[in-house]
Amino acid sequence: MQDARENKVILWLKSENFARICIFALLGIMTFLIMMYSKQSPWRKAESWTDSSVFKYVALEMSRGGIPYVDTFDHKGPLLYIINLVGQMFGYMRGIWLVEFAFMFGTLAAMYKTARLFCGRTGAWVTALISSKWIFDYFQYGNFTEEYAMLPICVATYIFLDYMLNNKVNKLRLMICGFCFAAVFLLRANMIAVWMVYCVAIFVKCLVEKAWKMLGKFVIYFLIGMSILMIPIALWLGLNGAFDDFIQSYFVFNLTYSTEAGGRALASAKWKAFVHFFNQEIVLYAVVVLLYLWVKGKNRLADGCYIAYVFLMFILLCMSGMQYGHYGLTIVPALVYPVARFIGMVEEQYKKNANPLVLAAVMYILVSLVLPTWVDACNNAVQVYENQENSNYTKAVRNAAKIIKEYTTEEETISVYGNWDIVYLISERLSASKYSYQFPIGTIDSAIMEEYFENITEEQPKVIVIQENRMDDKMRSFLDTYHYTLTYNEKADNSGSQVYVK
Repeated sequence: MQDARENKVILWLKSENFARICIFALLGIMTFLIMMYSKQSPWRKAESWTDSSVFKYVALEMSRGGIPYVDTFDHKGPLLYIINLVGQMFGYMRGIWLVEFAFMFGTLAAMYKTARLFCGRTGAWVTALISSKWIFDYFQYGNFTEEYAMLPICVATYIFLDYMLNNKVNKLRLMICGFCFAAVFLLRANMIAVWMVYCVAIFVKCLVEKAWKMLGKFVIYFLIGMSILMIPIALWLGLNGAFDDFIQSYFVFNLTYSTEAGGRALASAKWKAFVHFFNQEIVLYAVVVLLYLWVKGKNRLADGCYIAYVFLMFILLCMSGMQYGHYGLTIVPALVYPVARFIGMVEEQYKKNANPLVLAAVMYILVSLVLPTWVDACNNAVQVYENQENSNYTKAVRNAAKIIKEYTTEEETISVYGNWDIVYLISERLSASKYSYQFPIGTIDSAIMEEYFENITEEQPKVIVIQENRMDDKMRSFLDTYHYTLTYNEKADNSGSQVYVK
């Protein structure tokens, strides 16, 4: 009887289900270690980064009946604010961490699934381990558009590759691919490189092969998938009178933001950004693998398209000329295919002759390039957990929020001059102006700054907070004209503030 039970246990340990559970657990652990770097973590009481605070603030406006682009300005896609609103439903300040966790786990799972096209289970997991290592370099404490875009990009990459290499496609996959395109387009439109390349390639392929029926099927079900997400959001914006403002903020303003006319995206800056992101060991290794596959491989169309996708992705990534770290998150999904093909070739060679040098090469890559980062991630998780009692908001934010709550009610509005939306979140107050922040947007479009001062002149909020180093003659004149009194002044190396009360 005992032997029979032991045999059942052994059989179960060797079963497919146990293997899946192990992979699920490993991906979960990897996700947890990544997410412990998020400033939204339940074990942190830290201020979210500037952009993240803006996204959370837009969600706060929405939770109180406001509409993005009309009642509060930002220039990202509407899906980002919906994601942050869902996060607030799980918890006002920390609930978004659960949403981040779900997206990140989905990303790693999609990376693993893509790698399984070319590797065994162990090789696919190693591929995910290697590729996701670079998330740490670009994560920047989380809750950015690129973080949420990685999942739909990875899913679409899997669908495109499985079709181009194995001719596998069905109606559901086509709809999922269209839905993923809509999701990324409604986060930030310059992250759609994989669709731009593969959709054109498949369209041309169908034309050359005169596969009219197949082409019609592709287009119809792709559009259905897009419509599932795009139509409800477009109706929501349109019915609330926000569609024109959405177009102006998301397209017109962003085009200005990413051109020399905006004063930021000079051609030299774009080139420097390209070099900054492209000139990295993993990227150069990946490009070499892709070129080798294209020259020597059997699927030159698929590999050629992938090379085009990678270079287009870098071009779109550098449109703004900025070198913000989180922009690099879109590189991570592009690494999976070349890494998986490399690991797959290693597996194949090892099965043929069991050459220990092949395993030694992979072990070198893991030990020298990858594992130290994951060891650091384990250490970070321990440190965050142990120091959670000491984690707190900065003194300037705490004191500003305290004064705001003392002098205003929840129904009254305030204004923060600068780019410091965390103050609204901690004080739980809304902005007196459509522009909760004014920099750098007010320097790109002077009409924004003019409208901001018109808003606060009309509203005359009871409290105005000036972010460190943001006081200027125009704001000083406004404060003097309408008799505001300096109530608090904290100098603290760019984390200080001045609080004025009317």
